[in-house]
Amino acid sequence: MSVKFNSAVRFKCNQSGNIFEFFTDHDINTMRKHPEYSEVLESTSTVEEEPAVGQPKRGRPPKLQKD
Repeated sequence: MSVKFNSAVRFKCNQSGNIFEFFTDHDINTMRKHPEYSEVLESTSTVEEEPAVGQPKRGRPPKLQKD
């Protein structure tokens, strides 16, 4: 018996909102038919958020130079 592994496919529980990841073909096909779960489609674009104007950057402040 051979098991084929795909890349992970994520499914979200419609009731609780929990997200589950499945790797095998059998599990993925079964979850696609399950009425209480919906497949999570991943977006390919990643947008990095910049801090709003006037808000300080997060993290440790730089050390002050002593003269």
